[in-house]
Amino acid sequence: MYQLSMPISFTSITWENKEIYLQWLKKCGAKRVFFCGVKEIYTRNSLIHAYPEKMQKLICYFQEQGLEVGVWVGGFGHGSALFGEGGVEKDKYTQIQGADGRQSEHAFCPEDERFATDYANAIAKIAAMSPDLIMLDDDFRMAVRPGRGCAC
Repeated sequence: MYQLSMPISFTSITWENKEIYLQWLKKCGAKRVFFCGVKEIYTRNSLIHAYPEKMQKLICYFQEQGLEVGVWVGGFGHGSALFGEGGVEKDKYTQIQGADGRQSEHAFCPEDERFATDYANAIAKIAAMSPDLIMLDDDFRMAVRPGRGCAC
């Protein structure tokens, strides 16, 4: 048995077009929707910080329509800027360093207390919106960025 989950980019859905998305989700047989593309949640420019009311309203709307709702967020950073660089203070967090000594400008050490605190606060903010799930991206490409693993 399987359950179809569909990602929706948070930047593409609006209050005005939400019914169109709902129709397509139902037509596909989706039982779950994940809002993704919220930018790096630990930064001030993350969409969960910029548009919390939008996120909250959309979570409630899709839950009321019978769908399970998740928010899909990145983990430690992807090693490159996926959604632009605005809001990421490069010197605020310890950058992940590869075994070859190179550092990633867009991936941060999970043991950095400032990063861990900002990340945990962002997860708490999402959790307070009562989604059914919060999915943490595994950032799998960290195995090759910034240079074979994490050795920070």
